Parts: sequence; structure tokens; C-alpha cells
Amino acid sequence: RTLEVWAANDTYAKPIEVPINAFLVPNNLPAIQVFNGANSTSSMITNGTSVAIDMGTTVVGTTLTKTFTVKNSGYAELVFNPTTAEFLTGTGNGFSAAPYAASKVGAPFPTPTTSGCPTTLTHEETTFTVTLDASTAGEYQGTLSIVGTSPAGVQLSPYTFPVKGIVEPPPPTL
Repeated sequence: RTLEVWAANDTYAKPIEVPINAFLVPNNLPAIQVFNGANSTSSMITNGTSVAIDMGTTVVGTTLTKTFTVKNSGYAELVFNPTTAEFLTGTGNGFSAAPYAASKVGAPFPTPTTSGCPTTLTHEETTFTVTLDASTAGEYQGTLSIVGTSPAGVQLSPYTFPVKGIVEPPPPTL
């Protein structure tokens, strides 16, 4: 695309064509996406889903762990606050979350090309693990909440999803 610029009060002048290169940025905020695995090629977990991520079944004394990936798909750095995912609700108290591998996840503005559109959007990601303490037999379920802010301190809506796991009693000894 070009913009034609004409000289004022000069009927014999030819217009000057100025190329226009631009791209739109929807907002200047980070955006959270969560994936069920160690990287963003794993299946994405829908924010606010009611379907619990199943951590599996174990026996008393053998903990269960699961890795999740948080990706920043926005246009500003994502700062985690607090620095661990939190459990808002849960039956039982067996779940815990380890700190994020990185406390900040960048998302630089894409570089425009000569056609004005970015060719790639490079966004960063980090991981965290959830552990189900298997000290007591039972069925456990909890809701994880991931909270982030922009560099300017704007708090994002929490990204929430449930997790569940089963701890069975140990087999009887003979």
C-alpha cells in the first residue's frame, strides 16, 4: 500500500508515493495459555473448564507429579504474581504447586516485514509442576489458579482449571 502526497498549489507536480507498512496490535497486555505437558505442543487446557485434568492413580507413599506449561500469547511481558500457581478450592489438601521455572515470560512485539505483517510471533513459555502428596488414601480434586500481571501492574483475570488424582491404600502384606 502507498500514500500519495501532492505538493500544495502546484498543478504541474507529480505525486510522491510513500509506502505504508503497519501492523495492528490488539492490546498491549500479556495473555495466559496453559498446556497439559512439558511444552506448548501439548494439548491446551481451556480456561475455566469444568473437566479436571487427571493426574492418575497411585498408592499411599508414592507421590504423583504433573508438569504444566504456561505460555504468554500476548504483546507484553507476563509477570507471575504470586510466583506459584495457587489452589483456590479443593477436596482434601494433598495438592501443591512448585514455583514457575521463570517468574517472568516475555512476549516481544513482532518485527514487521516489508509487507507490513509479521512472519512469526515468538512468545516465551515456562513450566511448573503439581504434586499430589500420597500420604493418605482418597480421591482428591482441586482448582488451580494462575495469576499474572503486565509490567505496568495490570492484573489479568486468573486462568483456572481443575485437577484430580486418586491415592489408593497400600496392598495388604502377607
